[in-house]
Amino acid sequence: MTKVRNNKVRDQSMTETVNSSASETETPAVVVTLMQMISGYWVSQIVRTAVDLSIPDHLATESLTAEEIAERESSDPRTTYRLLRACASLGLVAYEGDRRFSGTPMSELLRSGVPNTLRELALVWAGPSHWRPWERMPEAVRKGGTQVEAVLGTDFFSYLAERPEEAALFSAALAGVSDRLNRLVAATIDTTNVSVAVDVGGATGALVRGILQSNPALRGLNLDLPVNAATARQEAEKDGVADRFEAVGGDFFHAVPAADLYC
Repeated sequence: MTKVRNNKVRDQSMTETVNSSASETETPAVVVTLMQMISGYWVSQIVRTAVDLSIPDHLATESLTAEEIAERESSDPRTTYRLLRACASLGLVAYEGDRRFSGTPMSELLRSGVPNTLRELALVWAGPSHWRPWERMPEAVRKGGTQVEAVLGTDFFSYLAERPEEAALFSAALAGVSDRLNRLVAATIDTTNVSVAVDVGGATGALVRGILQSNPALRGLNLDLPVNAATARQEAEKDGVADRFEAVGGDFFHAVPAADLYC
C-alpha cells in the first residue's frame, strides 16, 4: 500500500510540475510574442507592397480613399483597401474614417526622394534578391555556407551586375540607411596629410563626398559597381565636389585604387 501511495504522490507531483511549466510558457504574452515572430514576414511584405504602390507618396499631402489610390496605381480597389487597413494597423498610414487614409511619420520615411528614405530598403530586403536566399536558411545552417548561388544562380554582386535596375535600387537602399551616419563620420575623420581618399564599396560615394566637403584640398574616389557611377557623379555635382570626385567602376575583391585613406 505504501508503494502505491508513494507512486500516486509522485505522479501527482509530476503532473503539477508539467501543468505549472505549461502555464508559465503558455501565457498570453508569450503566445502573442511568438505569433508575432512567426508571422513577421507578413509585415515585411505589407511594407514592401505599400511602397510598391507608392502609397506613402500618394498620401504625402492629402488624404485619399482606397479607390482613389487604386485608380492611380491600376490596382484592385477591394484589395487596396485591405492593404491600407493592414498598413493602418501597423501605423504606416492613419485611417480617418469614411474609407479615407492619410500619411504618418513612418510613411514619410518611405516616400521617394526624401532625405534618409527607407523606401528602397523596403523594396530590396523584402524583394527577390534578399527574400529568396533567406528561404534557404535551414540549408545554410546545415551545410555551413551561403545559399545565394543556389537560389540566384550566381553570387550576389554578379547577379546585380546583370540587373542594372536592381543594382541601382540596392545602392539607393544603402545610401538611405547610411547617409546620415556618413555625414557624422566624415565630420570626425582626421584628414591631415591625406590627399586622396577612396570610399570602398561606397554605393554612390556618400561618405567620401562628405569628407570632400569637410576638406577642400582633398581628392576623392568612389569604388563600386559600374552601374552606380552615373548616380555617384550626379550626387557629387549636387554636393559641389564634382571637380575633386571620381567614380570608379570595379570589384573591390580584386583591386582597389591607390590612396592615403580608405573608408
